[in-house]
Amino acid sequence: MKKIILKVVLLVLTTSFTITKYSKTPKSGIIVFEKKGTITNIKNFNTSLEDFSDSYIKNIKTSILLEREKDSMPVNFDELEMLLSFSKINLKKSYLDQFESDSLFYYHKYQDSLIIEYEKVGANIIGDYTVIYRNSETFNKLSKKDSTTFYLTKESYVFINEKNLIIQEYKEDSKVIFGYKCFKIVLIVKEENENDLEYNQAFKNYNEIYECYVTEEIKSKFHPIIKYKSLLKKYYPLEIKKKYSMLKSAEINYKIESINF
Repeated sequence: MKKIILKVVLLVLTTSFTITKYSKTPKSGIIVFEKKGTITNIKNFNTSLEDFSDSYIKNIKTSILLEREKDSMPVNFDELEMLLSFSKINLKKSYLDQFESDSLFYYHKYQDSLIIEYEKVGANIIGDYTVIYRNSETFNKLSKKDSTTFYLTKESYVFINEKNLIIQEYKEDSKVIFGYKCFKIVLIVKEENENDLEYNQAFKNYNEIYECYVTEEIKSKFHPIIKYKSLLKKYYPLEIKKKYSMLKSAEINYKIESINF
């Protein structure tokens, strides 16, 4: 009889613990992600970056010429080629920097109904602090000048448009991260700018791909990297691998540096 009672007590305690950890909403504590880019084959990467850049510039050039022709405007081809050359250099640099820069650390510090968001490279804070007001889904920036802190205008928190978001779940692919049970999802995002048709034309065949391990044991509508509201209502990403479909042999990894809720 004592053994039966003991088993029942242990079962109740185990069940209670599981329910408590499931769907945990942080009230205090901190979570830190490290961002680090990796190129596994520099030759493949450079070739794919060059091919993509050429395709991008070709699309932009075609769009500009068609627009000028439509508006019966003259074209200065020397100026156009110079502009396109600078655009290509800047485009390649913007992607290369993502994989070659130093590790960047993203901080979310929970204080009751607030989240203090900031970024660091080494021991240095980059940019301003952001204060997120969870209940009202608003935020403002804290800007420092000399020894004075300025609270900038409060604004509505901006989640990313989910129009071109595809979510695929792979619950059989699971692992434990910092004690939280996680499973794999894949996000496929098509880049689009409603106000820039040339941009959309240039990126029409390319996607951003996020391979994430997410947990249902943490509930928070705010995440330092993933900002899709419907996704965060369901689960919280603890590990993220970002890839660009047009770039080979390269990825950006976001991994938990520390978590204390």
